[in-house]
Amino acid sequence: MVPEKQCTSLARPSIIYLCLCVVLLSSRIILAQSQSVTTIDNDDSFISTLLSDTPNQQREVSRLLKAHPDLVNPQLWGKVVDQMSGVSPERALKILEVAKQIANELNTVEIKLFDLPAILLYS
Repeated sequence: MVPEKQCTSLARPSIIYLCLCVVLLSSRIILAQSQSVTTIDNDDSFISTLLSDTPNQQREVSRLLKAHPDLVNPQLWGKVVDQMSGVSPERALKILEVAKQIANELNTVEIKLFDLPAILLYS
């Protein structure tokens, strides 16, 4: 019976150290994520964040639009469409996708009536 007590008493410090390591690693991960957050306080910073190349861009744009409903308006849509001027066709399509997500969020019929050729002529 004595060896069993020694095993459990040795296991307790290991569990404590393991928990301590998990807490420390978690706090470092959270700190790293919080430092990479961009402050969005006006249309320009919002547009820049919306148009930045990120993995899973559609999901990220959707999250940003829902997180900042006060910045989502027809003027934002127009400013995003204006960003299509003078960029490569590939970049223009990415910007168009963001503009489409903004239009869906606004649920504005006038904006949704625009199709690709109309937007390309507009810019």
